[in-house]
Order: sequence, then structure tokens, then C-alpha cells
Amino acid sequence: MPINPEYLQPGDVLLYGGSGLFNRIIQVKTWSRYSHVEIYDGRGESLASRNGIGVGRYPSRLDDCLAIYRLRVPFSVNAGRGYFAECEGEPYDWWGLLAFTSAKWQGKENKKQFCSEFAARYLRRAIGAAADVRVVGTGESEFNPEELALVRKGNAKLLADVGLDPWNGYDADGLAPGEFTKSALLYEVQA
Repeated sequence: MPINPEYLQPGDVLLYGGSGLFNRIIQVKTWSRYSHVEIYDGRGESLASRNGIGVGRYPSRLDDCLAIYRLRVPFSVNAGRGYFAECEGEPYDWWGLLAFTSAKWQGKENKKQFCSEFAARYLRRAIGAAADVRVVGTGESEFNPEELALVRKGNAKLLADVGLDPWNGYDADGLAPGEFTKSALLYEVQA
């Protein structure tokens, strides 16, 4: 059943299944029905790293969407878009996709991304930019200025330290699309 676009908001996580060879490999490897993830950007468009193409702005494929997830915490769509602008055009990370269970051997340095890697970094940047990381009662930041700058850039470990990382600091290179459904900071939107 197709998703009604009226339910979508910029920053929503769109999860897809699929019956192609690579979709099936991802589903079997991750024990999940999901094999692809994108971020809805509004106006019928998604930001994603699509198979074989790479990071770009694409028409949303709502007929194929199986689930929509939304953040429970404040976030900045503009900061997420800023992250997208930094990596738009990066090629698809086929090797990273095949090796994402060994994430420690991957990394942002290769300037390639697969779908869940891109989506996780987008969300971390969006959350970090909107994070209120002040100690209640003092108004002082929990972080020194250098750390605070890293939080604003979506640093997974520092966001995890204050309970604002959807994957508790886990490396984005090791995340599969199904991991988005397991995060306590995301909830499923019934559309």
C-alpha cells in the first residue's frame, strides 16, 4: 500500500524492502525485511545514497516504502541538509556495504557511502545541531568548546554520552537499514 505524502515531514526516515539481488543479500545478512533507507527532504524528494549511484537528491519512491520513522528528539533539518551538501555526489560504497559487519575497517575517509551510513550521519548532524547540552540549573555546557563543536557536527560518541545518539555511538559504517527500527530515539509513523 503506497504511503500518503501528506504524512511525511522533512527529516523522516523512509525504509524500503526490495526483491533485487543486493536487496535480498542485505535482508539475509541483517535478518531484516529492510534493505534500503532514505531521508525525506520535502517536496516529494529524498536525500540518499542509492545503489550504484551514490549520494544525491532523488524523487521519493513512496510506492516501495515499507515504513516511516521519525525522531523523538529535537533536530535541525537545515543542519542535515548541510551535511548532505558536504557529501553530495560521493559514490556508492559497494565495498562498505559488503563489509558493514566489520565497520572498524571502514570509515568516512573513503569518501563513499551506502544508504544507512549516509542516513545515520545525516540524523546525527541534525540532532547535534539542535542538541541542548547544558547542565540543568547551571546553564553551562557539559562540553568544552572543542567538544561542543564536535557535538554540533554530529559526533556519535559525544552524542551518546548525553543520550542523543540513536545508535549509542556505534559506527555508521556498521549500521544496516533495519537498525533504524531498533533505536529508542526513533518511532514508527502510522501513515
